[in-house]
Amino acid sequence: MQARGVGSKMAAMWWPIFALVALGLDHVVANMFFIPISIFLGAPGITTGLYIWKGLIPVLLGNIVGGVLMVGVYYWYMYLFRQPEVAIDGAGQHGVVARQSVGDSTIVVEKDGGIPQ
Repeated sequence: MQARGVGSKMAAMWWPIFALVALGLDHVVANMFFIPISIFLGAPGITTGLYIWKGLIPVLLGNIVGGVLMVGVYYWYMYLFRQPEVAIDGAGQHGVVARQSVGDSTIVVEKDGGIPQ
């Protein structure tokens, strides 16, 4: 979403996928496709129980934790770290619920949800 050109968007998608595969890590969505296909095709030693307990649950938990740490912490650091707090008070002045300073301007949100002109 941050990249401007198509080439930079492709590179931004390719590097994390390349790293995931190169490190031998699993992804829950990929496993939901590849492992049932191997079960369907009769691969020896792969059962539904093995898939759920060793291929789905640990990978799902790992993807959740990894996604929170790698994505959430990154965006927090890039966009919220050392930023002024958003002043929100339920009372407000003249129907104003929230004010936020963005650069040189101030955004004011009124009770009805509209932004005054």
